[in-house]
Amino acid sequence: MNQGNPITEKQKEQNEYTNASRYIMYLLKGALNQTVLRNLPTDCTWGVIWEIANRNCIEALIGNYIQKYGEIVPAEIRDTGKKIYNEMLYRQIRFDMEYEKVARELENQKLAYLILKGTNISRYYPEASTRWMSDYDILCAYIQQDQNGGYREKGETDEEIQYWKEKTCDAIQSAMKKCGYSLKQSGGCHNTYIKQSMFKFEMHYQLFSDSFDKAKAQYYQNPWKRAIPDEQRPYLYHYSKEDEYLYIVTHAYKHFSRSGSGIRTLIDVYLYIKNNMLMDWDYISAQLKILELEKFEELLRNTAIHAFSVEGEMTKEEWDTVFYMIGNGVYGTSQNRIRHFMKELDEKNNKNKVWCYIKDRVWLNENMIKEYFPFFYRHRILRPVMPLYRIIRGLLIHPKKIWREWRILSQTVQNDK
Repeated sequence: MNQGNPITEKQKEQNEYTNASRYIMYLLKGALNQTVLRNLPTDCTWGVIWEIANRNCIEALIGNYIQKYGEIVPAEIRDTGKKIYNEMLYRQIRFDMEYEKVARELENQKLAYLILKGTNISRYYPEASTRWMSDYDILCAYIQQDQNGGYREKGETDEEIQYWKEKTCDAIQSAMKKCGYSLKQSGGCHNTYIKQSMFKFEMHYQLFSDSFDKAKAQYYQNPWKRAIPDEQRPYLYHYSKEDEYLYIVTHAYKHFSRSGSGIRTLIDVYLYIKNNMLMDWDYISAQLKILELEKFEELLRNTAIHAFSVEGEMTKEEWDTVFYMIGNGVYGTSQNRIRHFMKELDEKNNKNKVWCYIKDRVWLNENMIKEYFPFFYRHRILRPVMPLYRIIRGLLIHPKKIWREWRILSQTVQNDK
């Protein structure tokens, strides 16, 4: 007879979510290695399993894999999975056609361009259309050879460099307009262009903000330094396998250190390593040291390999990492971002957490003003009104988001007491 406290509904939900997360990892291992699905879910429903898959945008990958397992997977789930996979396939074909149009226009402008992130990784998935991509990320610039090796943006003096930066911006705008795209958002490391709400391109000028981690921002200050010309297309560039892996890891760290990163990041790392086993790991290790990412990369790599290899077994730390990533969804959570900030304050032994958080959110540093609010950067005399402008702008455009952030902040501070 159970003498302990009865399990609450919240605990039951948490237990089911944990079991469903474990089963998701079992499904992913099968999908990535094309092994036979044999086991039924234990102490969790297919509804919860699919909810997790949906939140992490892995329905197409799992949906395609489960089609031949009618004795295990309910027809409703298989039908939903097939529908999403077909939609993704159609979307991917259309997106690839759009990319070719954009690439041709960039070439017409004689712009150097380099494809980033998901577009390159998707080729390693069982089928390219099983990796969800919300957009195409492309690094663009007018470049020249650097006397120190590699390439860099054009210009010798500050004035010349600024001229070519503006020329790059105008050329991208012209290319995207000819392809039917409109500018949705500018500032930061990239400008975002959209078309028909379905297609989105992020055209990058740099890879990481100066307000990001100092070592990483410095390493990627010149994103063209390690670029390699394509053998077929004169304006297309790419990174070596090693440098692409380093960028994948650094980009993952950026999300981890802020709002968190989803399980798809772990899938990306596993498939990239699996398909590029002969990379120069000595070079990678040396660069990771410069980037100050040795421990993070080791955890990410070991967790990915142990999670998805056919014979892999995870440690407790690796399972904790997996549960954390699954809970993040694709783009992380506000709660994680606030928690990370509070942890930094704890390390500094700062007691007035709420005020420090508000101050950090409202009063931006010089680099962030330059990137996200260039008007106030150019007109210093108006800086005192910028916090008020940002508050009013936030309340008008994202009132629910502001309220949710405040509620999460209050809960986080209360839980820390």
